[in-house]
Amino acid sequence: MRGMTQRLIRGYRRDSGVAGIELLAGLAAAVVGGLVWALVVYYTEREFLYLVIGIGAGVGAAVAAVVKQPNAGHGVSAAGFAVIGLLLGKLLIVQWSLGTALVKEIASDPDQMIEAMFYEVATTDGADPELKAWYLDDTLTAEDASEELAIKIEAGIATAGEMIPQMDDEQKKEAARSYVEFVTKDLTYIDRIKMDMSWWDGLWIGIAVVVAYSIGSGGGKEAGEEGG
Repeated sequence: MRGMTQRLIRGYRRDSGVAGIELLAGLAAAVVGGLVWALVVYYTEREFLYLVIGIGAGVGAAVAAVVKQPNAGHGVSAAGFAVIGLLLGKLLIVQWSLGTALVKEIASDPDQMIEAMFYEVATTDGADPELKAWYLDDTLTAEDASEELAIKIEAGIATAGEMIPQMDDEQKKEAARSYVEFVTKDLTYIDRIKMDMSWWDGLWIGIAVVVAYSIGSGGGKEAGEEGG
């Protein structure tokens, strides 16, 4: 009895160690994969969705590599880590690339530039206090403004329009960047991901998760053994 108990304890410790390595390997692969994906998108300004398959495969392979006999439980772990890595990558893409894209779009669109410059006019340190308070209150619209405030709003918009022709491209981008930061500051991480998520993204991410599960559960090894 005593010998059996000792064997069980040794087995438990061995399994716990493997589980810890599995967690570290899967998490590390997920974080690295998500970061690489985001960096590629940032520097190329193109979102190569097929890279998410590589993330799923990498996470699955990392998990399967540290366990002797991969099974469905390891596949579930790999799939979960793949989701973490893909969401991290998507969030970084939104934080780095979507903001840059919005800045470029606003800076090149005269109407949107007026909105961006009106933000500067209405919220700068020297702005009219009533105009500033109205602009920063999300619950108020132009219809809620008094006649006197409406005049100030119109004057602010006119001033914004007059400032734009005097600005160079870098100044426009800087103004657009400030405006983007203002309008997105209250968005949660989930909201930010949703901003750049489509059904097509979801399809590729779903495929990547399936790939991570398949390889993490030993599907890749089995296929290799059969092929050998």
